[in-house]
Amino acid sequence: MIVKWVLYIRHAKNTYMIEEFEQALIHIEDEEAAELEKLIQAEPALLSFVQEDASLLHHAAAAGSLSVLEVLLENGANPDGPDACSSTPLQWAAGLNLVEVLKQLIDFGADPEKSDAGGEGGTALVHALFYGHSEAADFLATRAIVPSNLRVAAGLGRVDLMEQFFDELCNLTDDAGKHRQWYRANEEFPEKPTRDDHQEILDEALCYACFNNRLDAARFLLERGANPNAKPFYATALHFAVAKDNIELVDILMEAGADLFIEDDNHRSTPQGWAEWGCQDKMSDYLLSIMADSDLVHSVASGDSNKVQKLISQSSKRELMGEKGKQALLEAIESGNEEIEKILRDGGARLCLSSAAAIGSIEDVEYLIGQGLSPNSTMTVSVPVPGSHAVEKEISALLLAAVNRHEKVCRKLLDAGAKVDLYVAAALNMVSEVQNFIDGGLEVDAVDQFGRTALHRAIQGDAVDVVRFLLERGADPERSADFFSYGPRAVHVAAQAGASRPVLELLLAAGVDLNGSSNLGTPLECALRENQDETAAILKEFGAESEED
Repeated sequence: MIVKWVLYIRHAKNTYMIEEFEQALIHIEDEEAAELEKLIQAEPALLSFVQEDASLLHHAAAAGSLSVLEVLLENGANPDGPDACSSTPLQWAAGLNLVEVLKQLIDFGADPEKSDAGGEGGTALVHALFYGHSEAADFLATRAIVPSNLRVAAGLGRVDLMEQFFDELCNLTDDAGKHRQWYRANEEFPEKPTRDDHQEILDEALCYACFNNRLDAARFLLERGANPNAKPFYATALHFAVAKDNIELVDILMEAGADLFIEDDNHRSTPQGWAEWGCQDKMSDYLLSIMADSDLVHSVASGDSNKVQKLISQSSKRELMGEKGKQALLEAIESGNEEIEKILRDGGARLCLSSAAAIGSIEDVEYLIGQGLSPNSTMTVSVPVPGSHAVEKEISALLLAAVNRHEKVCRKLLDAGAKVDLYVAAALNMVSEVQNFIDGGLEVDAVDQFGRTALHRAIQGDAVDVVRFLLERGADPERSADFFSYGPRAVHVAAQAGASRPVLELLLAAGVDLNGSSNLGTPLECALRENQDETAAILKEFGAESEED
């Protein structure tokens, strides 16, 4: 009986602390320093309490509020207190490029030489360099350049320091690769064992130089044998140079032999694809103009019919009827270039059923079904996986048509015998079928092979009735829409898909965070990136904010 009472008291105390902790988080978010101080003085244990893997000091550091940060530190918060992964507030601030926060933490005794649980060498400086936060890195380097190795020197652009890791014959010394056990900022990045391989050490250093826009460091490493096409960090140095939107750095890498057509391991995208996703129009057009000279799909994307015609003349009809021709034709149709579409069709290019379904080409769907293709045809797509590289998954033609709201195509596929599962039923607003699947034992938040729930699929299909039904049955609108901890939520999916006002109103009533950030950004950023202007306007009306607001 005594043991039970002790456990009850501990549980009650913990529950109370959670409530107080959550109240403190509100004060941090609202920058209410005075109210926060009253709370922690009444309950000092809050300073060391960890909830959702982090302390109040971590949250204050991430919020960037110097006033609440000062309150916590002056009242005794440990500036080196670890989160669940042994990361300190200093490492959090470094990963967010919050230089003033870094200064304040160090002034209160934070140790810039401390590594986290990710491995030896995972200091705040390395966190800053890994994310390409050069400003934070430059500040931290004034306090301590730790660890001392080639990739840190390269990330800082310190050629003078880099030179000490080469002997008189320009060979790497043993010190160049020391203290490199830390490899990734969190478990969503791919894991890779660190090797004492000289080429890998060089290639890692080149990526660190490109993470941080260090042109001289990149030249120095390329001259000493760094491989611009290596992928020590799931992508090539060229991908990272493109992400920094630095054409001069891109040119340096291409002059050294960087391959524009290499895809990264996480998203299976070329550097040009990274530029396009990042809305870097100048960079995207620059790379596309080069790629268009030798690749049919990219020549179509460039819109240059002469280049397309030239490449077609150099291709066999068999090639045009193959995968490359299908991709090129899909690109022409999606870009609305009827002239190039006709050139490709005349040359023998045809869509696959799944592509035709995805873009709503009823003529192609009817033709292909008439040719005997199964209505249950699938398309292979790459799916990013946390902590690993992309894997191949199959998606049905019917689901593609449903989430893209192509009603005629859906009817044709259904009439031809296409199978309906929970996710298709959700996207097609089939309430009774969705209810049957759930009543039959499927969990309301069960995910498909892409990590998406029926709610996510219903939102994509703008299936208002199913969205309402699923929310009433307890579907979680804050569940990740992929397998990433920081993945998009239901409202991000709605923003990307151009959801209607009724769907957005249902999500708002369910308590979604209109300004919550994910790997894809905020909901408003998602809508603007996908040119969903009407949805963006509704989001703003409901209180969503952009960086300019």
